[in-house]
Amino acid sequence: MKSMLKRSIRILTLLTITVLFSGIIAVGQESTKPVKPFYVYKDAGSPENHFNPSGYMGDCGDIIITETSTENPAKGSTCIKVTYSAKGKGPNKCDYPAPCKWAGVYWLNPPNNWGSMPKNGYDLGAFNTLKFYAKAETSCEIEFKVGGVSGIYGDSQREPKGIKVRLSNKWEEYSIPLKGGSFIYVIGGFCFVTNKLSCPNGIVFYLDEIRFE
Repeated sequence: MKSMLKRSIRILTLLTITVLFSGIIAVGQESTKPVKPFYVYKDAGSPENHFNPSGYMGDCGDIIITETSTENPAKGSTCIKVTYSAKGKGPNKCDYPAPCKWAGVYWLNPPNNWGSMPKNGYDLGAFNTLKFYAKAETSCEIEFKVGGVSGIYGDSQREPKGIKVRLSNKWEEYSIPLKGGSFIYVIGGFCFVTNKLSCPNGIVFYLDEIRFE
């Protein structure tokens, strides 16, 4: 009788430990799992925003970013206004003598992290698409990308996935497919690149609702 009682107590104890342990794992996974949609930019100052437009490239002085523009946003109360002057202003970050004749910006996590800081990537492996709205004051081709930041602790997706788009003066929604890539560690959440050849007189364009779905 005593042996049966001890055995029952052991089984009950093991079941209790198993349930508690499973609960801890589930809570831990739920607390770190990104919520869909996962925003790069929703509205200026939104707590749902992730990444920071700090990764300037090429003719860095040619780019001005305003994240608080109220000029007819696609959704919400604000949008991002980007001005590219195409004048070759420094600082110039390219592997040949300035001017670079191109410029771009990465949204990084945390700011200015080009893959030198460990444990700062988001696991976005469950998402299929990066979507955003864009328009321009004049027609110009812009390249938009996600991933591709190298470095010791860079993106798991070493080759960026992206699209080249000729923007119009009306808001349009664009998508970058993520399928087939590795996005389990992302520090370069969004990027744009343009150049003097495509936009010889510069360009003013707008971005809004940048998110992973």
